[in-house]
Amino acid sequence: MASENIYMIGISNRVREILKKQANSVIGRGRLQKRMVVLYYNMKAILDLRKPSHYVLDYQKIISGKRHFFIDEFYRANGFYGIGHVIRRYSGYRKKINACIEHGMYWGDYYLEFEAKNSGLNGMITFGKGRRSVLEKEADVPVYTIGPYINYAKCLLSEKEQDKLKKEWGDTLLIFPTHSVENLQADFDENSFLEWIESFRKEHRYQTVLICLYYKDILLGRDQKYKEKGYKIVTAGYLYDPLFLDRLNTFLELADYTLSNFVGTHLCYCVAKGKGHTIYNQEVSLNAFVSDEKTDYPQDSTGELERKLKDIFSDYEKVPLKRQEEIIDFWCGMGETKSRTELLEILESLESKRFGLR
Repeated sequence: MASENIYMIGISNRVREILKKQANSVIGRGRLQKRMVVLYYNMKAILDLRKPSHYVLDYQKIISGKRHFFIDEFYRANGFYGIGHVIRRYSGYRKKINACIEHGMYWGDYYLEFEAKNSGLNGMITFGKGRRSVLEKEADVPVYTIGPYINYAKCLLSEKEQDKLKKEWGDTLLIFPTHSVENLQADFDENSFLEWIESFRKEHRYQTVLICLYYKDILLGRDQKYKEKGYKIVTAGYLYDPLFLDRLNTFLELADYTLSNFVGTHLCYCVAKGKGHTIYNQEVSLNAFVSDEKTDYPQDSTGELERKLKDIFSDYEKVPLKRQEEIIDFWCGMGETKSRTELLEILESLESKRFGLR
């Protein structure tokens, strides 16, 4: 994700600095730089003759499709996971979004300086008041909360198609393994995780398991072990795929319960969709790639917030508990989801402001 899409907390400061520098060089700080970066990558998208994939459940066809996607934004990172696309589609806003959108949930006080300061755009958009309180201390532009972005996504299957699959699959688990990103590879004990999934499935009598893998891990061959267990592999697609969030929303609609082995944005989305969630607590090592060479870095000590989240999501509950909803509401803004009119007003107000234009 141009090295900045880090959903995981606890990444070492040294790794963060490496990724920040790479992101600065790729994305740039000012408005003109952002426009030039978007133009460069849109030219690559035009020259990419492979067709974008409109598949939903065939993960191999999804990742064999187009790898460069046209981004109609001032800030290229607003195209991450199709977030800018779904926000504009939902609101009916026809112009480029004049703000930096936080593309994932950074739990705690971490933020991307080049989004908060001297970005060349007129604002920041994030999830909930927890994130807003962090950003307002640093940002030189207003910060707007719009809640979990999944609430603006569509389901890509008709009700009839959903009903058919639910009857065929029975009770379904949706699993989010810790994922790698463009310059960071996540490693963990897959065998231990698989044993836990299978034990959980049997104990709670789930018939079908969906493993949602990030495309990077599929390219690393990490789908194989899950397939050998008879699990179904799904993927939301490439980083800039405009259907990414729609696919993820579709998987959540099909699922009865969700599992993971890390603290990430998926917690916001699962709770927003009313899905119970359990986190398997296991060690994850993060390996940064610098000039195509792998460098091992130890993970930072687990933060208090991460420990708290792992604790309150450690048990099996069919639907989110009140204490789970409260902490997710604070960070992810469960009550901050906007109507079409409200969201359109925010986006239009950002375009009309005169400060921050550089």
